[in-house]
Amino acid sequence: MEIKVIGAGQIEIEGLIKSINDVELIKDTISKQMTNNYIKLKIVDSFAIPSSILGYLIKLRAEGVKISMEVGDEGLYELLSDLNVIDEFDIQKIR
Repeated sequence: MEIKVIGAGQIEIEGLIKSINDVELIKDTISKQMTNNYIKLKIVDSFAIPSSILGYLIKLRAEGVKISMEVGDEGLYELLSDLNVIDEFDIQKIR
């Protein structure tokens, strides 16, 4: 997994998110890059997102942080849709 900061409050994640270290790195990067209570995540090709990341994002959202996401994998998009978080996290498919 590779994380790139692509702008103020914007993070791009490439590769599979699979280890505890990946989760901690993502959470740390989000907390450091959040600007004006906003964060945008672009998950390029992972087909899964750990529940601990989703829980962290839900917590941030409850604290008033605006979150938007782009996902490249159709299966991940469908999973997030099944979890009813598409609108909450303003999730878009990468075209």
